[in-house]
This record gives sequence, C-alpha cells and structure tokens, in this order.
Amino acid sequence: EMIKKLLPFLKPHSRRLFIGLIGMTVFTALSLLPPLIMRYLVNDVIQAKAWDLLLPVIIMLISVPVLSVFIQFVNTWLIRLSGYNLVRDIRLAIYKKIFSLSMDFHQENASGLLVNRLMDDVNAVMRLVTGETVTLLIDIIVFICSVTIVFVLSPLLGLILIGMLFIYVFAYRFYAKRIRSSATSFRYVYDRISERLEETITGARHVRIYNREPWENEVFLDRTNESLKHSTDTRIHSVTLSTICNMIAGFGSAAVTIVGSYFVLKGDLEYGDIFAIGSYIWMALNPAIRLTNVAAQMTETFVSVRRIFEILDTEPMIRSLPGASSLQRGLGAVEFRDVHFSYVSDVPLYQGLSLNVEPGMSVALVGHTGCGKTTMTSLLMRHWNLQEGQILVDGTDISTVDL
Repeated sequence: EMIKKLLPFLKPHSRRLFIGLIGMTVFTALSLLPPLIMRYLVNDVIQAKAWDLLLPVIIMLISVPVLSVFIQFVNTWLIRLSGYNLVRDIRLAIYKKIFSLSMDFHQENASGLLVNRLMDDVNAVMRLVTGETVTLLIDIIVFICSVTIVFVLSPLLGLILIGMLFIYVFAYRFYAKRIRSSATSFRYVYDRISERLEETITGARHVRIYNREPWENEVFLDRTNESLKHSTDTRIHSVTLSTICNMIAGFGSAAVTIVGSYFVLKGDLEYGDIFAIGSYIWMALNPAIRLTNVAAQMTETFVSVRRIFEILDTEPMIRSLPGASSLQRGLGAVEFRDVHFSYVSDVPLYQGLSLNVEPGMSVALVGHTGCGKTTMTSLLMRHWNLQEGQILVDGTDISTVDL
C-alpha cells in the first residue's frame, strides 16, 4: 500500500530509474561471473594444463571487476539523482498540503511535529529509494541466481540452501513486528519531544519569568529517556535478528562445505565445482544476511512513509462547494447572524452572536484574553466552520462562495 502511494511521485523519474535498473541488472550479472570463471580456470585450464587458455582467463578475471565498478558508479549516480528529485517533490507536496489544511488541523498538530515529518521522515524516504531499495533488489537477484547455479551444480546442496532460506524467513517474520512496533513508538515520542522543545524555546521568556526551568528540565529528561528506551528496543531487535541470521549462515556454510567435500572425495564433483559452489554459497548467504538487515531498516522506513501520507491523505475540513462562484467586490457590509461556534465541543465560545457592520464603520472589539476577539476575524476569513448561523458579506453567505 505504501509503495502504491509512492508511485505517483516515482512516475516523473521513471526513465532515469529504468536506466538505473538496467545498469543494476548488468552489474549484478557481472558480479556473478568470477566464480564460474574460476571454476573454468581450475577444471579446464589448471587440471588440463591448457597454457594457451591461461591468458584469456586472466584477462577476464581482471576486466570483469573493472567493468563492474564503472557500471556501479554510473548506476549509483542515476539512482541518487532520482532519489534527491523524488524527495524534493514529496517535500514540496507536504509543504503545499500543510498550508491547504484547515485551522483545526494546525490546532491539533504542533509545528514541531510537522517539521519532523517534513524533514526527518522525508529523508528516510530518500534512504529507501537511493540505498535500501537498490541494495535489496541487487541482493534478491544475486541470491536467486546463486541458488539457481548451486542447484545446477549440485541439487542436494541447493536444497540445503533452500532450507536455510525458510529459517531466515521465520526469523524475519518473528522480529519484524517487534521492530515496527518499537520504531512507531519512538517516532511518536520523538514528535512529542520536538513539539515541547518548539513551545518551550519559543516561550523561553515565560519559562524564566515563572521559574519553570527545573520542571521543563524534568519533562525533557523523562521524554528523552522514553524515546531512548524505544530506540534501544528497536536496535536490540535488529541486532538480535542479524546475529541469528549470522549463526544460520555459519552452520549452513559448514554443512554445505562438509557435504560438498564428501562429493568431491566420491568423485561426483570436481575441484572447480566445489570452489564455485563455495563462492556461490557465500554470494547467497551474504545477501540473505543483508536482506534481513535491510528489511529491518525498511520496516522502520515504512513507518516514516506512513507518517508522510497521514498528512498527504488528510482532507481539509473546509472546502469550496462544487461550482461555487467567487465573492463579488462590493461595499463591504459584514453581518454575523445568530452565530454559534466553539473550538472544543463542550466549551462554547459564541452562542447566538449577532453583529452588523455597515460599510465605512469602525468597530472595536474589547475583552479579556480568550474571549473570542481574534476568532471573529478568523471566522470572517472562513478559517473555521460554524456550528450554527451565518456570516454574510454584502448579503452573501461566505460558506457558499469559493474559498
């Protein structure tokens, strides 16, 4: 679902990403060649004492890594350029969305929270596109190809690899939920810290006037400790998953080596075959280990993606009616007619407020803080919807015209 929501942002950069995908495929194919070349070198050159084939094989062994590095450089540049442009588009979309949302949204969401989503969470998406996704795709291709080659060379050793894969999947499924839960809790507490910081630093004068420094220090420390706890939980689960996968890789590699050596001693495999199988075993195991690490990181990243689309999917409470016309320029007569309004449902502010302001009149609104002086102009600008009543400008209800 998150990837579906990202697709409209990815579409403008699809051409560059497609070229990068082709480059990634070529790079992956080249990285799979060295073990096969070494297998050919051992079986058909060294054992056969074919001196005439030695130079071409050496040239291949040297040229393949050089070509791979060049393709990887170009591919990384294309992917990162696309990622930076994607982040720019998402950040601009969120920025525009924030200013299009109604005032009730801004009342419920502190500016520090919105800044976190605009900056930190969007940066997480960039890491997803430029780093984690590319690594994940390459590792998946390398894993599939390595397992396939091992199956071709020795079906039994291939089955051992498949068995290890099932253990990997079980371990990942067990820890992914825990990682996602602790990462979500961390982001929530982190938002609360940013919200509090924005309020207290902006109001530093009032904090000092009322001698609230010790209290604010205590609140900050408590919330920081809570965020540290959730962050530590996330890291513990990630490290535990990685450790388990390394143990699986170690035992699996030992099992493959033992069985492969037995086949060589029996004569069912050649020396070059076992050398190639050993290389492909690790080419399959290393991506599998990285897959679990990247998957854990992606689990955390998708928390950020979900938080981004919580804003982008928010619909403004106040919208123009379909086909609403613009408010025509007039003399500027303003009327509040039996207006009922409250910010909180059980705390009324206006109950049947009526006011007529004729063109050219000056009206002073006088009262204590919070009595609703500024609210009257906010309602006139239709930053909020009324519970009951009407506000008219030159006899036209402002709820019927285009915002």
